[in-house]
Amino acid sequence: MSKPNIRFGIREKLFFLILVGFGALILTTFWQIGVQAKLVSAQTIGQSLRQSSTVLDTKIESRFNSIREVARSVARDSRILPLVYESEVLTLQDQSQEFKNQLDFDILFFTDGSGNILARSDRPQAIGQNMAGKTHFFDDALAGKSGQGYFLSQGRLMQIVTEPIFDNVATDVVRGTVALAYEFSSDMANEIVSLTFSDIAFFSFTRDQSRQVNGVNNIYVTDHELKRSLSEYFEQSTSSWQPMFDGESAVQNFHTTLNNQEYFAVASRVGNDGSDPLGFVMILRSSADLLAPFTSIQNTVLVIGGICLVVAFMLAGFVSIRISRPIIELVSVTGGIRDGNFPDKSAAPKSNDEIGMLYRAVVEMGNTLKEKAELENYLAQISNELNVDKALSNSALEADLIVGGGAPEQHLPHSSGALVLDEGNVAAKAARSMITTGTRIGDRYDVLELIGQGAMGLVFLVEDRELDEKTALKLLPRDLFAESNAISIKEEIRLARRITHRNILRTFDMGNWDAYTYISMEYVAGYDLDVLLKRRGAQDLYIALLMGRQICSAMNAAHEEGVIHLDLKPGNMMVNQQGILKIMDFGLARSVANQEQLNSSKDNTKLMGTPRYMAPEQFLNEELDQRTDIYSIGIILYTLLTGSPPFSHADYMKLAEMHVHQELPEINGVDGVITGPLDQVIRKATEKDPVDRFQTVREMLEQLSNV
Repeated sequence: MSKPNIRFGIREKLFFLILVGFGALILTTFWQIGVQAKLVSAQTIGQSLRQSSTVLDTKIESRFNSIREVARSVARDSRILPLVYESEVLTLQDQSQEFKNQLDFDILFFTDGSGNILARSDRPQAIGQNMAGKTHFFDDALAGKSGQGYFLSQGRLMQIVTEPIFDNVATDVVRGTVALAYEFSSDMANEIVSLTFSDIAFFSFTRDQSRQVNGVNNIYVTDHELKRSLSEYFEQSTSSWQPMFDGESAVQNFHTTLNNQEYFAVASRVGNDGSDPLGFVMILRSSADLLAPFTSIQNTVLVIGGICLVVAFMLAGFVSIRISRPIIELVSVTGGIRDGNFPDKSAAPKSNDEIGMLYRAVVEMGNTLKEKAELENYLAQISNELNVDKALSNSALEADLIVGGGAPEQHLPHSSGALVLDEGNVAAKAARSMITTGTRIGDRYDVLELIGQGAMGLVFLVEDRELDEKTALKLLPRDLFAESNAISIKEEIRLARRITHRNILRTFDMGNWDAYTYISMEYVAGYDLDVLLKRRGAQDLYIALLMGRQICSAMNAAHEEGVIHLDLKPGNMMVNQQGILKIMDFGLARSVANQEQLNSSKDNTKLMGTPRYMAPEQFLNEELDQRTDIYSIGIILYTLLTGSPPFSHADYMKLAEMHVHQELPEINGVDGVITGPLDQVIRKATEKDPVDRFQTVREMLEQLSNV
């Protein structure tokens, strides 16, 4: 009796069931550790921040008491009363410096009984100013009481204590005051850190010329990297620090990500009653330190789990063989019974119910396994500066560049309706003469104006009567295309219409009218990148990166749909008023390239592409693929960073020689020579051999995203 041929039988199902069970157990344990770790860390951080706040409050109050003792000792110094009584300004100023050397304070004031400053250790020019009625702590001292509060001087946040100087005879008469101020210093912060293991940051509010609060000043942060990150965080928007200034509560809790770490923080407002806050003190705690032990446990679980999976693998093989043998025999028996071959009783299966249960368990296990899936303002400002109104890139609307016997590229000025015609293009001249404003094309499009001309056709701004919106319409004389190429263009436009991406100009429709083939496409007001480069030259590094990422993102979407551009250049890209870069001429480049290759076999004077941005294989008439676009993207990135392409020559053959053999020059950006990861990305994209380049735009985009 032959055994049945089971491709995925119970043996294999048992084997995978055991492995999946062990894997699920390990992953569940790993996940639970992570959940518990976050819960414990959140509780611990909350408790730590509360303790840190208590320590901070205690430290500040203790410091006030210490400053008060020092201020009283100065006020009671027998040398001071006569000098204050006689308003000996110079002597008091010298005395303040002597006290500073002895007591190591930051600022010392002496005033007379009316509040006029007699000496100030840090700013002698303040002598003569009256402090009465300006702050409650000076008013308290002038009234014979000890005063305390906070003081902001030259961006430094300080604690200040004032003490009255009484007359020796009439002991209830205030002859003057003394005030001592100590800065919120690094020593104070580090002392708190040593007690709480939290990071401390001191901030003061900054004001504009009209005395309105307009930001915060970073006075001191215990961690240097954290200081930089906090400065960037508060510079992003006023909403990040506004609650600390005018929130209902003097204590604000928040949590954010800094330095790629999750931080929990408490911010305590610093200020005097009845006046605007002067600043705030932040206590921060990173969850990374508390999660480290749990992360270690998770890693240990993964290692042990891996070992268990290996053991489970061997065990599953052994168990599945032992269990599946009688089941396979049972299948053979049932097959034999079906064929009329009845086995001995000793060969009969022993547990039919278990076979069914096992099958259902495996199926149920398989049904529980499911897959999951997952997901870059300067440009807008540039558009505003250029005062964009309604111009569409002319270069981006060109379908071809004639090299050698043809005419060079033509650009239509942004603010002008003038058109520079290729005198050799008779079809274009004829079209221009017969198509005027108001001409109706295809019973659907009413011509509004001529907005561009390429070597093979004209582009008009038209009104789409069916959709009641403005559209760009490109007219190509049909006599310039063989029938096979017209079909090819049609197929590629159909493919290009499938590309949906915010950085790609959409192609809508294609049709025939009179002696022309027309293509309708999205109309977007903006400037082409070529004009932008001519106006502003080399771009800042982060702007070039932003544009480069948008280009890569768009071309990745195009390549995934099987569309290769083959004529990428700044003139085929534009930025609109919202700062969004768009790539144009999809569905045309490959078709026109095929046509030009046919033409080149008869007359080698025309070639598809823009030589300054063409890949070596385009000059050599070799196979073209998505890596050809990657080379052009690299050249465009170089041009964005330096303001001009790396290779440029009036002679076509010499320019071709440069692209094929010459090494990419040094990248001299706005801020100097560009090296490091960005330089490596551009050089890899522009390798002469396509095998040495990025093989996909996605790879290049990932590298650019990490720069």
